[in-house]
Amino acid sequence: MKQAIYFIGGVTNLALALVGVALPILPTTPFALAAVFFFARSSPRFENYVRTHPAVGPYISNYEKGEMTLSAKKKTLGSLWVTMVISMIITGVVVGIWWVPIVLFVVASIVSLHIWRMREP
Repeated sequence: MKQAIYFIGGVTNLALALVGVALPILPTTPFALAAVFFFARSSPRFENYVRTHPAVGPYISNYEKGEMTLSAKKKTLGSLWVTMVISMIITGVVVGIWWVPIVLFVVASIVSLHIWRMREP
């Protein structure tokens, strides 16, 4: 049962990663890494498939080497900040929870710093 849940998690994240290749608003790397995580615990065959897939494999290998292309950095940071600003507006203005936008800003800033400092291949 546990293996089936991991497999479903892998399939779901792989699908999101593949959609992220085509849509600039959806990041590819986090979903590809999550797919590898889930497949490593459920199916070595599918883990290898994701790692060698022409569309998402390079994102995984670059990230594991601590590298990210400039275009991937821009795409990732752009989608990160768009979604964070939307979340900040919804939670801060619409819902009225004042501290959530502060936390989101801090998290997004730390993640942005991590991504921006990655080497370029």
